Amino acid sequence: MRRAVDVYGDARYERLAGLSVGHLYNLRKRVDYLARRQHWTKTKGTSVSIG
Repeated sequence: MRRAVDVYGDARYERLAGLSVGHLYNLRKRVDYLARRQHWTKTKGTSVSIG
């Protein structure tokens, strides 16, 4: 995040650049983060001919 701000000038990461890596991992464990970021899709079946 720090590099995105310093090198590329991306202002979207300014607030996150000041957080420690450990803090970011703790934020990712929160239920509200997981609810927004996890997307589950069903596995599509395929048929394979044998022989």
